[in-house]
Amino acid sequence: MTYRVAGWIPSLFLCLAALSAAGENPEVFRKQWEPDGSVKKVYDTPLGAVYEFSSGPLHKCLPYADTSDGQRHDFKCSCPKCRNRDTAAVKGSLQIRFLGSGKRNKRFVALEFYARSFPALSKKRTADSRFFIIRSWKPKIGSNYKGMDGLLQVRLNSFARFTTAYRNPAFFAFPKISGLHYRPAFQPVFLRFVFDTATGKQFRVVYNTETSVDPLIEELIDPDEPVEIRNFSIVVQSGSSDKKYRQEYLELSAPIVRQFNSSAELRNLPPPRFAPYRYDSYNVVQNHREDQSDPNQLWRRVRRHDNPDLLYSYALRYLYGGLEKRDVFRGLQLLRDAAKDKHALAFYELGVCNYRGYGVPPNPDRAIDFLKTSLGFGYTPAAALIAQIKWVQAGRPRYLTNELDDALVRIMEKCASWDHDAQAFQRFFSGGTALAYEASPKCAGQAAPTRWLKKRGESKGDPLNFLNAAIASGYSPAYLFKGLSLPALEQPRTPGEKAETEKAALECFAQGARSGDLESRCFFLWSKARAGTLKAEELTPQLGLCLGDDPYYAFLEFTAAHPGLPGVKEFLRGDRGAAEKTWAKLGTPAAHFLLALGGWITCYPKPTPYENPWLLYNFRRQPTPQLAEHYRIAETAFLNLEKAADGGIPAAQYLYTRQVLAGDIPRGVRIRSGRIPQSRGKVMLEKAAAAGHLKAAVLLAETEFREFPGRYPQLHARLEPACKLNYGPAHYLEGRIFEQERNLPEARASYQKAIEHGDHRGYRALALLTASDGRSEQEQEYWTRFIDADRETRSRDMFDVFWPDREYLEWGRTGDPDGSDPIRERLLRENAEEDGIKYSDSSDDPLRDSKRSAEHERRRRRRTRKLGD
Repeated sequence: MTYRVAGWIPSLFLCLAALSAAGENPEVFRKQWEPDGSVKKVYDTPLGAVYEFSSGPLHKCLPYADTSDGQRHDFKCSCPKCRNRDTAAVKGSLQIRFLGSGKRNKRFVALEFYARSFPALSKKRTADSRFFIIRSWKPKIGSNYKGMDGLLQVRLNSFARFTTAYRNPAFFAFPKISGLHYRPAFQPVFLRFVFDTATGKQFRVVYNTETSVDPLIEELIDPDEPVEIRNFSIVVQSGSSDKKYRQEYLELSAPIVRQFNSSAELRNLPPPRFAPYRYDSYNVVQNHREDQSDPNQLWRRVRRHDNPDLLYSYALRYLYGGLEKRDVFRGLQLLRDAAKDKHALAFYELGVCNYRGYGVPPNPDRAIDFLKTSLGFGYTPAAALIAQIKWVQAGRPRYLTNELDDALVRIMEKCASWDHDAQAFQRFFSGGTALAYEASPKCAGQAAPTRWLKKRGESKGDPLNFLNAAIASGYSPAYLFKGLSLPALEQPRTPGEKAETEKAALECFAQGARSGDLESRCFFLWSKARAGTLKAEELTPQLGLCLGDDPYYAFLEFTAAHPGLPGVKEFLRGDRGAAEKTWAKLGTPAAHFLLALGGWITCYPKPTPYENPWLLYNFRRQPTPQLAEHYRIAETAFLNLEKAADGGIPAAQYLYTRQVLAGDIPRGVRIRSGRIPQSRGKVMLEKAAAAGHLKAAVLLAETEFREFPGRYPQLHARLEPACKLNYGPAHYLEGRIFEQERNLPEARASYQKAIEHGDHRGYRALALLTASDGRSEQEQEYWTRFIDADRETRSRDMFDVFWPDREYLEWGRTGDPDGSDPIRERLLRENAEEDGIKYSDSSDDPLRDSKRSAEHERRRRRRTRKLGD
């Protein structure tokens, strides 16, 4: 039997290195990137700098082991083949030289920096960037790849692939990955690459908080001659997939190189942390002695700058705050200037301004055009806002048409799984979200999805933590979610426990009502009705104007006005079947109205009173009995509403007309009867308004103003009762009527009343009126107040995706393993196919690691025999 002594040399080396590393101080090199060749620094940025690259030819890192002649070729080999090796041209590079010729590496060498896809100047229809990092034993990489012994292909939105001269290329294994796969578009990505120069066994890559460890060593490393690393260089290579990546411009932070011997130090490296881009750190005034208080001088300096990202950052400050003097028109001008340089985020913000009417009259169609351009450049959050605008344009419909359903589902497919706005939009229809990469109160839902959320780093969290955090942030609808979630979270068993839970839930609804949330107010009244403590005087005309569209409130208002109706008590206590049988037997208009409202409450319960686009989309392709029953109940509710309206009930006539005018009709009714004529709805609306229904009078005035703008006295008469009750939207509509009459003093007075009574659109109307008079200071004041009030209103609206601040990677789900991620698997598969590697997902194979080890050992023995021969 023959023994090989070389096998214990690495172990001895590691032991000696570990002993010498006790109490070691890692070496830290803080350097700047050195441009070489055609690479140019274009802009200084808060992250570091933007560099312009020229692409060189595609080049691979070839192994030192040449299987054709069976000889060993290391980096010192000078045979003719090796002299001609790696002669491909490098057009330009960014380099960091951190180790002199007379010094040796420690065992571990770690390179780290932040990288970001620059959101402007590129025509590429993507937010992903790709570049290559050359690892070299030479102090400097010249005009070719000689001296390269490792090549990292880095894709910012997916993964890195490492090829090395110290590995046999015939065997490739996918890395073991842990952590969260999180790559938001046009945000900085923290990158860390750790090389084991002694054995190659612990090559690690960190993307934000996601870590991958290569399961194979750099198998050709000679234990007596560890890898030497003196230089890292960033280059850009061209290839067949260039259109998939932004490569011309990269934004990079200054690099840091650490080297150390201890494995413990490897575990104690500073933890990676994602942080959103600091646009508020851009500063066009470099010299503190310059006058920063003169707004005109600042404006001239900003306009002279050629960095579109800086223009975008100052546009945000002019629009939303951060400067001593805000100016909405200067903000819009800077957004347009940045958009000329294809700035993806500027297009998105122009979409927001046109959607909400910031500095311009609202124009949803133009907003969608801007957002589509932003989405085309790879900014995926634009997809969720497009979906919201289309949904709002349709009137937030209870029943979706096939066309709108297809549009919503298709556009949402373009969102990334971690986009906050995508999660918030899905929450509109499903009651909660299962993911919280970018958490905000808008992701708060009911017990089922929210109970599993916990702060990262906690082994176990309180199921109410997320909802309590949402309440603490000032998001008043969270009171509704908390009250609805308590029974499922507390799971009371005894009558006493159930009574305590109901009492706590009622207090949540009461707190939400006191904070101004109408949804909580409505459910507070509903809960009191179920408990038998609701008084008729609590249902005021003012409240009816605010909540008249809500089926819960309409049920309470109608039953309070008609006491003694059979079946009401049964329905309130949850016995829906008995109540519906009673109403069906009666067959009166009142019974049909209760059947309609009961059907809506059953199919669209709070807090998700709208049809789910994804459920409908799947149902249209593969019907199921459960969903078929759901849509049957919803359709029957509409048909009962129609019968109640025909029976002369004003509230039913108003709700029916509102549905008809918006085209909000069940699919079955549209298929059988076609589109219901709007004239039929208008007749009913006139009857309801004549009967004194205030919401019907306001809707009729709005419809007539749009179709017959000359009937001013009649329109004022219709709005007078609602205006006397200080209903803000009625004052706003009255202001529009006065403005159409050219009675501008009365129009301004009406807009001011609208503002006083909660309709902030009055600020925008006053700004547009003031613009015609040329009073710029007053106009700017109105625009500033409108933007602030609108953002506040949007943040409190549970059916709007907007939230000004969010927490990044702070919340996780209990019990979800970090390694299971379908998005990650898809990207691995796509990257493998692009590199010409056959991908097979063996993550479920319990023998995967042992198979890899056995294959590696077979290949090592084959090489040993060949070299021995």
